[in-house]
This record gives sequence, structure tokens and C-alpha cells, in this order.
Amino acid sequence: MSKYALPPIAKPNLPMPQSVPNHQSVGDEKMSSVMSTEKSLTASKILARKRSAAAMNLATSPGKSILMTGFMLWMSGRHLNVFTISTTSMALINPIKGVLGTNANFKRFESPPDAPPGARTNLLQAKAIYVALNLVALAVGMYKMNSMGLLPMTTADWTNLIDQRGPEEINLMAV
Repeated sequence: MSKYALPPIAKPNLPMPQSVPNHQSVGDEKMSSVMSTEKSLTASKILARKRSAAAMNLATSPGKSILMTGFMLWMSGRHLNVFTISTTSMALINPIKGVLGTNANFKRFESPPDAPPGARTNLLQAKAIYVALNLVALAVGMYKMNSMGLLPMTTADWTNLIDQRGPEEINLMAV
């Protein structure tokens, strides 16, 4: 034994407190089944909370890229060139893909069908936030297309759809 080692501590013979169940009692099986049910319910609630937090993290992920996309669109300019077209098309395609794949993206966060009612994950709010942020990102791309003049927003863009009136009279004689 080294000179710095502590001597072993003797365990005192103290009675168990009354709040701790005696495992030698008659209702031991009933008590242990109640405790295991509470533990499993608590564990499933904790798992549901973790699933919900991860779903909200996924739901806010499109919002984290909106400013970056806007900056890239601003830096690409208003002229039609390869870089501007590629950044604008990605700013439009990615939110559309995100909205169409919402259920597939959130599939991994759904609670199992045999989960107790208190431990189910509600994904409706997370999905709504996800779709809303994707629509905001889509609006940023649409604004860029409008600023480049690619969206038909004026009446001059629709003149080919206006029916031309025919002449009311025809003069066949030239004087």
C-alpha cells in the first residue's frame, strides 16, 4: 500500500429508507412492472422529444440557406449568362424539390405505430415550417427572375394573346 492511498471504507449496516421499495416484499412483481412501464413510457417520451427536435432542425434548414442564395443571386448580376442562369435555376428547382419531397424527408421522424399516445411525434408544425421556408426561398428565385425580365409581368408581354380586330370595311377600288 502506497503512502498516499486511502484506507478502504467499511460499509455500514444501515436499514433501507422507507421510500425505497423493499425487493423482498410480496408486491415486488407488481411494483417492478409498474416501474418498468413508467421507465419505458418516459424513455419513449424522451425519444419522441428528440425526434421532434430533429424534425424541427430539418424544418428550419431551408431558412438557413435563404440569405446565401439571395447573396449568390445578387452577385450573379442581371445579365443573362451561364452563371446567372445556373444560380437562378437552382434557386427555383431546390425549393420545388423540397416541397414535393416533404413527406419523404420527414418519414424518418415519424413515431412507430405501436407508440403510446403520449409518446407520438407530431410533425405537422415542422412540415408547415419546412414548406413555408421553401416557399420563401422560391419567392427569392422568382424575384430574381422578375428583376432579369424573365417573368411576364407587364401587358406588353401578353400582346400576342390579344385577338386582332379585322378591318371593318374593305375598299376594292383604288381612285
